[in-house]
Amino acid sequence: MDNTLSQVSAIPCPTTLREPLMAIVEALSGLRFGQLLIVVHDGAVVQIDRTERRRLERPQRHDGRPTDSRSPELH
Repeated sequence: MDNTLSQVSAIPCPTTLREPLMAIVEALSGLRFGQLLIVVHDGAVVQIDRTERRRLERPQRHDGRPTDSRSPELH
């Protein structure tokens, strides 16, 4: 992430955008599944919400196939 932040800081942009851009890059760091919500008021970023989703593995049956909730074995 430090390398990415240094790359962002090297981008020529107005000083007022540098801090929000770095905060956005930091929020994206390590995010595999999810979303960022960037709130802007009067042309300025005022809030960044990060929602992360965790994907869970589906349980496997003894034959290696994923379980099916409609399967009679589960009822």
